[in-house]
Amino acid sequence: MDCGTLLTALAAPRERRVVTTLLCDLPGLISSSDPAHPGEVTDVLREYHAVVGGIIGGFGGSVDRTDGDDVAAVFGLSVVHRDDAERAVRAGLRIVDDLEGLTGPDGARLKARVGVSTGEALVLRGAASGPGNGLLDEWAISMAACVVAAAPPGHVAVGALTQRLTAGAFDYESLPVLSNRRDSDRVAAWLAKAPAARPRVRWTARGHAVGRPATPADARGAG
Repeated sequence: MDCGTLLTALAAPRERRVVTTLLCDLPGLISSSDPAHPGEVTDVLREYHAVVGGIIGGFGGSVDRTDGDDVAAVFGLSVVHRDDAERAVRAGLRIVDDLEGLTGPDGARLKARVGVSTGEALVLRGAASGPGNGLLDEWAISMAACVVAAAPPGHVAVGALTQRLTAGAFDYESLPVLSNRRDSDRVAAWLAKAPAARPRVRWTARGHAVGRPATPADARGAG
Protein backbone atom coordinates (compact mmCIF):
# COMPACT_ATOMS: atom_id res chain seq x y z
CA MET A 1 0.00 0.00 0.00
CA ASP A 2 3.04 2.29 0.33
CA CYS A 3 4.19 1.79 -3.26
CA GLY A 4 5.34 5.10 -4.73
CA THR A 5 5.74 6.78 -1.34
CA LEU A 6 9.04 8.56 -0.64
CA LEU A 7 11.29 6.50 1.65
CA THR A 8 11.80 9.55 3.85
CA ALA A 9 8.05 9.63 4.44
CA LEU A 10 7.96 5.92 5.30
CA ALA A 11 10.76 6.39 7.85
CA ALA A 12 9.25 9.48 9.49
CA PRO A 13 7.22 9.07 12.69
CA ARG A 14 3.49 8.87 12.04
CA GLU A 15 0.42 9.42 14.16
CA ARG A 16 -3.34 9.39 13.80
CA ARG A 17 -4.88 12.79 14.39
CA VAL A 18 -8.26 14.46 13.97
CA VAL A 19 -7.98 16.93 11.10
CA THR A 20 -10.46 18.94 9.06
CA THR A 21 -10.12 18.89 5.28
CA LEU A 22 -11.53 21.49 2.91
CA LEU A 23 -12.05 20.94 -0.81
CA CYS A 24 -12.98 23.79 -3.14
CA ASP A 25 -13.79 23.78 -6.86
CA LEU A 26 -15.24 25.98 -9.61
CA PRO A 27 -18.07 24.13 -11.40
CA GLY A 28 -18.41 25.12 -15.02
CA LEU A 29 -15.00 26.69 -15.53
CA ILE A 30 -13.62 24.09 -17.91
CA SER A 31 -16.88 23.38 -19.75
CA SER A 32 -17.46 27.10 -20.45
CA SER A 33 -13.92 27.74 -21.73
CA ASP A 34 -12.72 27.89 -25.31
CA PRO A 35 -10.09 25.16 -25.78
CA ALA A 36 -8.38 27.40 -28.32
CA HIS A 37 -7.49 29.90 -25.56
CA PRO A 38 -6.02 27.90 -22.64
CA GLY A 39 -4.17 30.98 -21.38
CA GLU A 40 -7.47 32.58 -20.39
CA VAL A 41 -8.29 29.61 -18.17
CA THR A 42 -4.82 29.83 -16.64
CA ASP A 43 -5.41 33.49 -15.75
CA VAL A 44 -8.70 32.64 -14.02
CA LEU A 45 -7.09 29.76 -12.13
CA ARG A 46 -4.18 31.94 -11.03
CA GLU A 47 -6.56 34.49 -9.48
CA TYR A 48 -8.70 31.73 -7.99
CA HIS A 49 -5.75 29.92 -6.41
CA ALA A 50 -4.37 33.17 -4.97
CA VAL A 51 -7.68 34.07 -3.32
CA VAL A 52 -8.34 30.59 -1.94
CA GLY A 53 -4.77 30.07 -0.71
CA GLY A 54 -4.71 33.43 1.04
CA ILE A 55 -7.98 32.77 2.85
CA ILE A 56 -6.98 29.27 3.93
CA GLY A 57 -3.68 30.51 5.30
CA GLY A 58 -5.41 33.40 7.05
CA PHE A 59 -7.62 30.98 8.97
CA GLY A 60 -4.72 28.75 10.00
CA GLY A 61 -5.00 26.02 7.39
CA SER A 62 -2.54 24.87 4.73
CA VAL A 63 -3.07 24.02 1.07
CA ASP A 64 -2.31 20.33 0.58
CA ARG A 65 -2.64 20.16 -3.20
CA THR A 66 -4.12 21.84 -6.28
CA ASP A 67 -5.35 20.12 -9.43
CA GLY A 68 -6.93 22.48 -11.94
CA ASP A 69 -9.89 24.05 -10.17
CA ASP A 70 -9.70 21.61 -7.24
CA VAL A 71 -7.96 22.98 -4.13
CA ALA A 72 -7.56 20.71 -1.10
CA ALA A 73 -6.55 22.11 2.28
CA VAL A 74 -6.05 20.76 5.79
CA PHE A 75 -6.71 22.37 9.17
CA GLY A 76 -5.04 20.87 12.23
CA LEU A 77 -1.97 19.48 10.49
CA SER A 78 1.16 21.59 11.01
CA VAL A 79 -0.57 23.79 13.61
CA VAL A 80 -3.43 22.46 15.75
CA HIS A 81 -6.17 24.77 17.02
CA ARG A 82 -9.03 23.77 19.29
CA ASP A 83 -11.46 25.25 16.74
CA ASP A 84 -9.97 23.93 13.49
CA ALA A 85 -13.36 22.71 12.23
CA GLU A 86 -14.88 26.14 12.81
CA ARG A 87 -11.92 27.82 11.12
CA ALA A 88 -12.40 25.63 8.05
CA VAL A 89 -16.11 26.46 7.77
CA ARG A 90 -15.41 30.18 8.17
CA ALA A 91 -12.73 29.90 5.50
CA GLY A 92 -15.23 28.20 3.19
CA LEU A 93 -17.82 30.91 3.67
CA ARG A 94 -15.19 33.60 3.04
CA ILE A 95 -14.05 31.81 -0.14
CA VAL A 96 -17.49 31.71 -1.73
CA ASP A 97 -18.09 35.35 -0.76
CA ASP A 98 -14.75 36.68 -2.00
CA LEU A 99 -15.03 34.82 -5.31
CA GLU A 100 -18.54 36.09 -5.95
CA GLY A 101 -17.38 38.43 -8.75
CA LEU A 102 -15.10 35.93 -10.52
CA THR A 103 -15.92 35.39 -14.20
CA GLY A 104 -14.83 32.79 -16.71
CA PRO A 105 -13.16 33.40 -20.08
CA ASP A 106 -16.60 33.72 -21.69
CA GLY A 107 -17.66 36.41 -19.19
CA ALA A 108 -20.05 34.13 -17.30
CA ARG A 109 -20.04 34.40 -13.52
CA LEU A 110 -18.37 31.55 -11.69
CA LYS A 111 -19.36 30.39 -8.23
CA ALA A 112 -17.07 28.34 -6.05
CA ARG A 113 -18.38 25.54 -3.88
CA VAL A 114 -16.74 24.12 -0.78
CA GLY A 115 -16.91 20.86 1.13
CA VAL A 116 -15.59 20.48 4.69
CA SER A 117 -15.07 17.16 6.49
CA THR A 118 -13.58 16.30 9.89
CA GLY A 119 -12.15 12.94 10.83
CA GLU A 120 -9.14 10.94 11.93
CA ALA A 121 -6.24 10.75 9.47
CA LEU A 122 -2.70 9.41 9.34
CA VAL A 123 -0.18 12.27 9.35
CA LEU A 124 3.55 12.81 9.62
CA ARG A 125 4.44 14.04 13.09
CA GLY A 126 5.97 17.51 13.05
CA ALA A 127 5.29 18.05 9.34
CA ALA A 128 5.70 21.59 8.01
CA SER A 129 2.83 23.28 6.22
CA GLY A 130 2.88 23.19 2.43
CA PRO A 131 1.59 21.21 -0.55
CA GLY A 132 1.89 17.47 -0.01
CA ASN A 133 3.46 17.79 3.45
CA GLY A 134 2.22 15.65 6.27
CA LEU A 135 -1.17 14.23 5.22
CA LEU A 136 -0.76 10.54 4.38
CA ASP A 137 -4.41 9.49 4.39
CA GLU A 138 -6.21 9.97 1.07
CA TRP A 139 -9.45 9.05 2.82
CA ALA A 140 -9.57 12.49 4.45
CA ILE A 141 -9.53 14.23 1.06
CA SER A 142 -11.94 11.67 -0.39
CA MET A 143 -14.53 12.46 2.30
CA ALA A 144 -14.27 16.19 1.61
CA ALA A 145 -14.72 15.44 -2.10
CA CYS A 146 -17.87 13.49 -1.31
CA VAL A 147 -19.26 16.38 0.74
CA VAL A 148 -18.41 19.08 -1.83
CA ALA A 149 -20.51 17.18 -4.38
CA ALA A 150 -23.56 18.04 -2.25
CA ALA A 151 -22.83 21.78 -2.19
CA PRO A 152 -24.66 23.96 -4.71
CA PRO A 153 -22.38 26.50 -6.46
CA GLY A 154 -21.80 29.47 -4.16
CA HIS A 155 -22.31 27.44 -0.98
CA VAL A 156 -20.47 25.42 1.68
CA ALA A 157 -21.45 21.87 2.66
CA VAL A 158 -20.07 20.06 5.72
CA GLY A 159 -19.96 16.48 6.92
CA ALA A 160 -21.51 15.03 10.05
CA LEU A 161 -18.65 15.52 12.51
CA THR A 162 -17.88 19.03 11.26
CA GLN A 163 -21.53 19.95 11.71
CA ARG A 164 -21.63 18.53 15.23
CA LEU A 165 -18.46 20.34 16.28
CA THR A 166 -19.65 23.70 14.88
CA ALA A 167 -23.41 23.50 15.41
CA GLY A 168 -23.27 26.33 17.94
CA ALA A 169 -21.33 28.64 15.63
CA PHE A 170 -23.30 28.39 12.37
CA ASP A 171 -26.84 28.05 11.08
CA TYR A 172 -27.19 24.80 9.14
CA GLU A 173 -29.71 23.24 6.79
CA SER A 174 -29.72 19.49 6.21
CA LEU A 175 -28.99 18.17 2.72
CA PRO A 176 -30.01 14.86 1.11
CA VAL A 177 -27.98 11.89 2.30
CA LEU A 178 -25.10 11.04 -0.04
CA SER A 179 -23.62 7.74 -1.19
CA ASN A 180 -19.93 7.44 -0.47
CA ARG A 181 -18.06 6.90 -3.71
CA ARG A 182 -15.65 4.36 -2.17
CA ASP A 183 -18.09 2.05 -0.43
CA SER A 184 -21.75 1.55 0.38
CA ASP A 185 -21.80 3.88 3.38
CA ARG A 186 -24.29 6.74 3.42
CA VAL A 187 -22.86 10.18 4.16
CA ALA A 188 -24.89 12.94 5.82
CA ALA A 189 -24.22 16.55 4.81
CA TRP A 190 -25.39 20.00 5.90
CA LEU A 191 -25.43 23.38 4.18
CA ALA A 192 -23.61 26.08 6.17
CA LYS A 193 -25.84 29.11 5.71
CA ALA A 194 -24.21 31.78 7.91
CA PRO A 195 -22.56 32.33 11.30
CA ALA A 196 -25.12 32.00 14.07
CA ALA A 197 -26.58 35.32 15.21
CA ARG A 198 -26.10 34.27 18.85
CA PRO A 199 -23.26 31.72 19.03
CA ARG A 200 -23.97 28.88 21.45
CA VAL A 201 -21.52 26.59 23.19
CA ARG A 202 -19.74 24.28 20.76
CA TRP A 203 -17.30 21.42 21.10
CA THR A 204 -13.85 20.44 19.95
CA ALA A 205 -13.06 16.96 18.67
CA ARG A 206 -11.75 16.11 22.17
CA GLY A 207 -14.91 17.25 23.89
CA HIS A 208 -13.76 20.69 25.08
CA ALA A 209 -16.34 23.46 25.11
CA VAL A 210 -15.61 26.58 23.06
CA GLY A 211 -17.53 29.87 23.29
CA ARG A 212 -20.04 31.17 25.80
CA PRO A 213 -22.30 28.80 27.77
CA ALA A 214 -25.70 28.09 26.30
CA THR A 215 -28.62 29.93 27.91
CA PRO A 216 -32.21 28.72 28.41
CA ALA A 217 -33.20 30.97 25.50
CA ASP A 218 -30.71 29.19 23.28
CA ALA A 219 -32.16 25.85 24.25
CA ARG A 220 -35.67 27.02 23.33
CA GLY A 221 -34.40 28.39 20.01
CA ALA A 222 -32.66 25.13 19.17
CA GLY A 223 -35.97 23.32 19.36
